[in-house]
Amino acid sequence: MRNKNLSKKGSGALVSLSLNQMLKSGELSKEAWGTYSLNTSTKHHFIPLPDDEIIEINNLLKTEFPYTKICVWDPQIIVPFMLHIPNLQTIIVEVEKVALEPVFNLLQEKRTSHRVIYNPSAKDYAHYVSGYKTIIVKPLITQAPLIDFGGIKLPTLEKIIVDISQDVDFAFAQGAEFYNILGNILSSYKVNLKALYRYAARRGRRKKLENILNSVNYDIERKQGLGVDSGVA
Repeated sequence: MRNKNLSKKGSGALVSLSLNQMLKSGELSKEAWGTYSLNTSTKHHFIPLPDDEIIEINNLLKTEFPYTKICVWDPQIIVPFMLHIPNLQTIIVEVEKVALEPVFNLLQEKRTSHRVIYNPSAKDYAHYVSGYKTIIVKPLITQAPLIDFGGIKLPTLEKIIVDISQDVDFAFAQGAEFYNILGNILSSYKVNLKALYRYAARRGRRKKLENILNSVNYDIERKQGLGVDSGVA
């Protein structure tokens, strides 16, 4: 079965939940017990699956801050779309501003195997994040597009695209690499442009992303017209 960004470290329950979502959406068909086929004729929904570490951090934070909106995710989520594979050891924890400092303090106390960095600048990232096992704690933008996966809030593709376009955490995925990522995403997955542009506008990036997406879509259409495969391998 084609890789749907399902982490190999995810629990059986989460894998089952992911399979059920894909069956309901029509992306998978069940052929026999334990055997599924992937509908390759249409673009698919992006279904991330959190690994054990993401689940542990999410559970820790939701226990201590049950009424706070939190999004915990791993930048490795974009690696399947990249041409050049970076060495990533980072987890991103996005949380409502009112809880930023309490969450930061809790993670410093409980996750001693990681450096915990508070909303790093580009300089901070270069000095204290790159190359180290790190948890980045940063504000969660209001109305950010998220998906609920078994009680864990994860970023949608729309949020991922907007975030990696300019955030200092994703310098490794910008420039020419950003065009590679977008081309692979748009060739294979459904992207809600209305949601993407709404979130991009909240981050002051709508015009820039409109121009880039128009350019990438034009390139995809040109390649398809020439019979060139522009999808994810």
